[in-house]
Amino acid sequence: SSPFRSTFSGFSSNSTIYEGEVIRVFGSVASEGYENFVLNVSSVGNVSTGTTCTVTGNITVKTTADVKSYSLSITADSNSAVTVNRISSPLKGATIGALINGEIIYYNDVILIEFSASMGYELKTSTVNDENFTSGDSHTVIDNVTIVTVSKPSGVIYVDDGTTIEKYLVYVDKGSRWDRYVPYIDNGSTWNICG
Repeated sequence: SSPFRSTFSGFSSNSTIYEGEVIRVFGSVASEGYENFVLNVSSVGNVSTGTTCTVTGNITVKTTADVKSYSLSITADSNSAVTVNRISSPLKGATIGALINGEIIYYNDVILIEFSASMGYELKTSTVNDENFTSGDSHTVIDNVTIVTVSKPSGVIYVDDGTTIEKYLVYVDKGSRWDRYVPYIDNGSTWNICG
C-alpha cells in the first residue's frame, strides 16, 4: 500500500520507495539443490517470505542459501579398488579431482567412478547406491553416494621358471578373440578354482 500512488507493481533493485509505504518481500531458493534459505530485510532482520514491511528509510533485501552437501562412502574389499574423481561442481564450485571415502560432495556434482580388481580376481559386484554400475561411467549427485565393490577369484596358474615362481592369468584363443579362462582343479570330491 502507498499513500503516494495508486498503482504499483513489483520493484526491481534501486527502485524508488517512499516513507510510509508498505511493501511485501518474497524470496525462495533458486533450485532444489539449495537449503538453509534466509531472507533478510535491513532494519527488520530475517523474515519469512511474504512478510510486509513499512518503509522508514532505504531498504536492502538480501537472500542467502547453501548448496546441499552429501557424504561419499566407498567400500572395496581387499582385492578390489575404487577410484572417484569429481569432474564438475556447477553449484558449489568445489575442487575438481580425486575424492576419498568420507569426503563431502555437493548437489549436482558430477563424479567419475572406476573399479578395478587385483591380479587373479575379478569384480563380482560393483554398485552405486545399491544399483549395478559400470566402471568409467559418471554419476550426478542428488543424495549421499555409497559405492561398494566385491571381488571373486578369477583363476590363476603358477609357473616355475627355474628361478622364481610366477603368477599368470589364463586366456584361451577363440579364433577371433582371447577369452579369460578360469581353471579348476578336481581334488577328488569337488572342483576348486585354481588360485
